[in-house]
This record gives sequence, C-alpha cells and structure tokens, in this order.
Amino acid sequence: MNDLDVLRSLRPTDETLANEFSHERREEVLTEILDARLAGTPTASGAERLDSAAPHAAQSKRPHSIPRSALRRRSLVAAGVLVLAGAGVAIQLAPIGEQAPGPVSTMLAPPAAAATLPELALRAENPTPLAEGAFRHVRITSSDQTIDTYVAADGWTWRHDTMPGGGQFYAVIAPQTLDLPRDPVALRAALEQRATGTESPEQALFKEIGEVAMNESASSAVRAAAIRVLDQMANEPAVTRPRPKDPGETTPRVLVEQEDRTGQPVIVARFVDDSRPDVKLTLTFDARTAGLLGQEVGDYRLDFTRDTAGQLPTDIVEAVGTERVEKSKTLNPR
Repeated sequence: MNDLDVLRSLRPTDETLANEFSHERREEVLTEILDARLAGTPTASGAERLDSAAPHAAQSKRPHSIPRSALRRRSLVAAGVLVLAGAGVAIQLAPIGEQAPGPVSTMLAPPAAAATLPELALRAENPTPLAEGAFRHVRITSSDQTIDTYVAADGWTWRHDTMPGGGQFYAVIAPQTLDLPRDPVALRAALEQRATGTESPEQALFKEIGEVAMNESASSAVRAAAIRVLDQMANEPAVTRPRPKDPGETTPRVLVEQEDRTGQPVIVARFVDDSRPDVKLTLTFDARTAGLLGQEVGDYRLDFTRDTAGQLPTDIVEAVGTERVEKSKTLNPR
C-alpha cells in the first residue's frame, strides 16, 4: 500500500465529519474567513497561513482586488484542512495551485477526545446514529447484580437482570421519555426540586445529574444539558455554610480531572465536601463518546460498558420474544 492508498483509507466518513465538525460550524468558519478577507483584517482560522505558502503571496494582501469566488475557493480549502485536522488526520499540502512533488505525507492520530465538560456536552448532544435493526447495548454491573439493556432505534428496550442469588429477570419495555428541560438553567432548577435527602443541595444535585446520565430514556439534548449543569457546578467556588438538616458545616465543590485508563481517555467529575472528607461521589465519562462509564456513591460503585449489538441475545428472545409488546418474566434458580 502506497502513501496515497493510506490517505484514502484514513479519509473520514460523513458521519465522522458530522460529529467532529458540523455543517453549521463549517459555514460559520467560512463566513468568518470571507468577512475578514473582504474587510482586510487578519483571521486566526488558518486561511492566512495557507495563503502565505502560495506563490506571490505578497500580491494577495490587497483583499479588494481578489474576486469573492476566489476567496471562497481558498477559504473552502482552509476549512477543509480544519475538518481533516478535527478528524485526526494531518495532511501536508502544497501551495495552492501547485502539484506536490512526490507522495502525499500522512499521519494517523488517535481519535480526538473531549478535554473539558463543555466539549463533552457537545459530544453528548451529537451521538453516533444507531444503524437500522441494531441495538444500543448497555451493561451495568455492581458487586452483586448485572443489568443488560438493549435499546432499539425506536426506543423499545429489552432488559435482562441477573439478580443476587442467581435469579434472572427479563422484560420488554415500551419507549419512555425522561420529561426534563433541555436548557441547562431550567434543567438545574428541575433537578434541584427533585433532589432530597443529602448533606447539601449541591450533593443532591450531583446525584440527580448522575441519574440523568445513566438513564437510557434521557434524550441526547437532556444529557448534554446535565453535563453543562455539572460544568456550572465545577466553576462555582466552595462556600462553607451550615448543613441543612444535621449539625455541622458543609463546603461542597465539584472537581473535574482528565485521566487515561489503560488507553481510554476519561473525564472524571468528583463531588467533595471540604468540611466532611467522608462524603465522596464520582461520575466517570468516556471522553470520546460522552457515555457514562462509572458512578460511585461512597463505597457503592456501578460500572457501565457500552457497545452496539446487531441482534438480541438468544436467552432474551427465548424468555420474552422479539415482539414489541410490554411483558416481563422472572426465572428463579432451582
């Protein structure tokens, strides 16, 4: 395989480009480039750097002398460089209008991962579409239980629980919608109304965000809003005040860290109370997909694995079938 074949193999798919660099963002960058050129002002979009490599670059400093169609062609090339860079492929380009001598040089980079909670929210807002006939599979494991859910594109869910003692529970569940606001401000207010029974309102809110993140009936917009609320909390200073129910003080805050777990980039949000070191809650997100990977409340831990299944497992089909009719079945060990 020569370098050109390698380049073709690395070409991002339409789906990748849509996730990494949306059509609206490409149009926004293009408009900024064109407006900056016509106004004669510099731009940080990358088009100026690209033009500086072109022959007779000094002559291009008079923007009023360049037809807008030519500017659009050059700007589209610059925007294309940004798209490819966002997809993890760096390409060595020759100056505009020239043929590159020799083979094209390519470099493969690992898939881009979110570095901040706002970036993570964008990933949550734009999940990879589910192929027709496939199921989004989520496995939740704790110390004594395993829950497998298979969610179809239309929202119908097949569930299999392995319960303490070895019992098996199967169910077919109709589509459900988590009725919560998509706006972060409104969502925060709604979650604060639902939150009860903890050491501080902030601790209760953090737990409610975790409930949204693990709920498969939450829409991508609601998941993204929940992550944005989490980002708001992380940017709020810790303030010491009396605990709402019990004697003593509370100093709640949220810490956010990036970690690498055996090659998997994650973002970890930790709720801590500086006045009570024993209070610890953790949410761990996959930095590449925004899916929840782990939830910890004190010593209790839930782990999540996510993948896509082309069909339902045989044991689920035998227990409750494939028909979209709500039903459940429990099998106790003999």
